[in-house]
Amino acid sequence: MTQLPDFDTLKWLAEHKPEQLQKLQTTLSDEAISSSVRNQAQLRCLIFHLHQKLNRCQNAYQRCQLTMDLMGDKLSTLSMVINEPSFVKQPAGEVVQFIHKQQ
Repeated sequence: MTQLPDFDTLKWLAEHKPEQLQKLQTTLSDEAISSSVRNQAQLRCLIFHLHQKLNRCQNAYQRCQLTMDLMGDKLSTLSMVINEPSFVKQPAGEVVQFIHKQQ
């Protein structure tokens, strides 16, 4: 697995070589997703969704805020699943039997 550089190196990359930082981010994301056995499709969808939103940002602050908001939403959902598992298992609706009238 690719080693994550220290903060100062990441900051320097962001300021001087953003395309290299983007390549590092993509590599690390791909490695993390590949190491997941059961959730690869969901994680790839999440990364795609994140990149679509990040492309609309106009500066680094917006990108950071957007990423933190997305992570906060996911952590909130995870907390709800852990603390209230019955919430996740509740049926979404009621199945009603169709009664066919014979003529």
